[in-house]
Amino acid sequence: IDPAVWNEDGIYMIPQAVNFGFASLFFPANGYLIVPSRLITLVSVTISFENYPLISTWLGIFTQSACVAAIAFAPTLLRLRLTSAIAILLLPMNAEVYTLPQYSFWWTTLLLMLALIWVPRANPALRFGFVAIGALSSPVGLLLAPLFGLRTIWLKFERSEVIAFGLNALLSGVQAWFLFKTNASKPTTLSVADFPVIVQKFLGGISDVFGPYG
Repeated sequence: IDPAVWNEDGIYMIPQAVNFGFASLFFPANGYLIVPSRLITLVSVTISFENYPLISTWLGIFTQSACVAAIAFAPTLLRLRLTSAIAILLLPMNAEVYTLPQYSFWWTTLLLMLALIWVPRANPALRFGFVAIGALSSPVGLLLAPLFGLRTIWLKFERSEVIAFGLNALLSGVQAWFLFKTNASKPTTLSVADFPVIVQKFLGGISDVFGPYG
């Protein structure tokens, strides 16, 4: 109803889009690329700097809605696809994940997971698009690379499988390069005091249902 510029949008995303234009799409955030989110920022400031909050918010809503629709209608092996699409909108997590343009990369990353469970030989061009968008959204492709490889072997190195595997490997390699270049992959030391936070995150932030940040 009353959209505003959110946190890193005003500190990093907008200034970089204004000063560097298209090149800003490939600036890392927290050590890795979030190209879809930066594209929303770039398009919004290009259309109207003054109306950036409204335009970017609507583009964020559109992008995230498209990702939810993809869960429901993309040709995947996922069972109960419509139920799954609805369920992802009911996850108990902080409201900032929804609608905010910058956090659209959380949603576009899901497209990479859909590409992993794709119906063999069904609309390969769309699948390659999902791989590219997802791999440029976060480093999750690094974790999924072995699974793409196993799928390629299982399906006997079918051409579309080799392309999907190679595309994810290439773009995830770019993400890895940024992670190491920015030292974002530096190990974090954990202690017993961190255990409650780990449990909360593992359970999906259930406490957030009952109030902001528990």
